[in-house]
Amino acid sequence: MNLVPRQRAAVVQELFSSAIRQRTKVVTLLEQLKELDQLGPATDIGEIEEAALIFDDMAQQARLGSQLLRAFALNRNNARLDSAVVFPAGAVETVA
Repeated sequence: MNLVPRQRAAVVQELFSSAIRQRTKVVTLLEQLKELDQLGPATDIGEIEEAALIFDDMAQQARLGSQLLRAFALNRNNARLDSAVVFPAGAVETVA
């Protein structure tokens, strides 16, 4: 997909904002696990399974956050390349 620099900048900003939202989701899930140390061998199996599901959700949200940040980094690097002109001799000069 070829984007003009302004469009690419908007995509880059949205990727970073999305990664921050993922962090918030992970923090919220982590808060739900604060009572985990109160669980023990006699705990209802349903509560244990719920905690396991929260860990699964955290892993998925963290993975998505990681992917968003990698896409951010890639697109940010591409945006920098878009603002450079390559000359035949192979030299790169930044366009002001």
